[in-house]
Amino acid sequence: MATRTTSRLLGLTFCALGACASGPQRPRGEAALQPLEEIRAMRVIDEVLRERGLAAVRGQRFRISARRDFDCDAFIGPSRHCIEFVVNADREVFGQFLPRASRPGAIVVAPGVDDSRGADVLVLDDRDYAYDPDPERAGEGRQTLQEIEDRLRRTLIDYITWLRENGRL
Repeated sequence: MATRTTSRLLGLTFCALGACASGPQRPRGEAALQPLEEIRAMRVIDEVLRERGLAAVRGQRFRISARRDFDCDAFIGPSRHCIEFVVNADREVFGQFLPRASRPGAIVVAPGVDDSRGADVLVLDDRDYAYDPDPERAGEGRQTLQEIEDRLRRTLIDYITWLRENGRL
């Protein structure tokens, strides 16, 4: 009887130690996904523009269709078109004015008005560029940081190509 009790206690002790040693388990749901940080997105934007012989111009105002001005993240020099990578702070101020994709992967372009007429802004939402910070868990529906940055790069190339093919750049 004492041997059985000792065996059970040892078994429970090893189980408890095993659970502790495995570390905390993160949920497999979307809560574990992390949106691409703006600074990383801006680095990708700068690289793509530079690779295509263009420059990112900072600090210029853009007026969107809702008659609302904002400082665009990157104007595509020497054009009047710009790229805005939307993060939480932007959504708090301009959320109701900035369009959102109607379907995943769609490119969202908003026209300018008044002083910005004839120009447009590529609107990129950080929530559409979410990745799993743990590459071990990446897979179906859980992209890595590199995969997300590559997708952003392809979106930018598509936009620049569209501008050029339509004589807008």
